[in-house]
Amino acid sequence: AVPTHAATAVGTLGSGVSVAANTETTITYTGLSLVVHTTTASTVTLSSYASVVTTMPSGYSALGFSAQAGFTLAIDGGGALIKAELTTPPLTASAAALITGSVSAGCLQYDAQAEAYNKIDIESYTVGTKTIVVKLPQAGTYLFAAVSANAQIPTFYNKARATASTSVTLLFPGGFVLDVSTSSANNVTVSRASSSAH
Repeated sequence: AVPTHAATAVGTLGSGVSVAANTETTITYTGLSLVVHTTTASTVTLSSYASVVTTMPSGYSALGFSAQAGFTLAIDGGGALIKAELTTPPLTASAAALITGSVSAGCLQYDAQAEAYNKIDIESYTVGTKTIVVKLPQAGTYLFAAVSANAQIPTFYNKARATASTSVTLLFPGGFVLDVSTSSANNVTVSRASSSAH
């Protein structure tokens, strides 16, 4: 869906911001911004997430900002989320120093109930400003990490994961690991059965 209007708003972390339907709204917070587009009039709330409480997978090191470890996005209004593009505040100097050589900046969606992570591809990391741009796929909590080059990719069950024409290793909640090797780009979705037939 293409937005029919554009708008700007000033937000405070933890407080709801009203956005109109089918309008690409840029919400500016102190030190960061969120561009959001929903199909119905909605209330968008972006909140600070204080600290990492569940150990990140091997190959991932938590990145922090001066005031938070990540952000929680909530949307009330019943419509579909078309876009939620977050530009983070600057990473701390010590966090930015972790992103070097084969280590890249990454984003992890966090499920507190399952104590599990799902890797989200970022749009960009800018060294000069130490900021990350990422499209958040849905409401939820998002943390940031320095990612080693060959780290397994944490993935939620029932989520499509794009694979390129190379091999990837997917890590699922509970420790299930799946190695995927394809000759072309594909989507892989793993579902977990609630019971066994045997």
